[in-house]
Amino acid sequence: MGRKLSLYGLAINRQSDNCRPHTARMAMQRDIALAFARNLQRLMDHHGLSQAELARKTGVGQSTLSKLLNTEDPSAMNPRSSTVQELADFFDVPGWQMLIPDMPLELLLSKRVTKLIENYRDAPDQGRAQVERVAESEVKYAVAESVLIGHDKAGTGGQ
Repeated sequence: MGRKLSLYGLAINRQSDNCRPHTARMAMQRDIALAFARNLQRLMDHHGLSQAELARKTGVGQSTLSKLLNTEDPSAMNPRSSTVQELADFFDVPGWQMLIPDMPLELLLSKRVTKLIENYRDAPDQGRAQVERVAESEVKYAVAESVLIGHDKAGTGGQ
């Protein structure tokens, strides 16, 4: 008989010690912390802020910022939700957006992602399906275009 564990509100039956949901949770936390660190660093660079300046302007300790930005030691990176929100508020960025991996700077700085989420939320089911189809098509088109451009740059396109 396995033990029952809870992971982010989901019940998981643990049949053996080979299954380690806590390891998956730790990996997810590390990924979120890395995404936050990279997004924070990009925002700091864009605004020309050092850790000391950001600490002074936000009230978040410089040692805390140093730990959060230290991508060499992911175990030390564990942002509290209140810290994420304080820093996000300073940069006028939604806190949840700071946790998205590989978020381009132009999207971090704009309100487009938030507006897209709000529109998606408010759309009827048919509208949501259309948004999903358009998004998938755009990604496929961009990938195909980048492959073609890569071939042209290599001198193999159209020959």
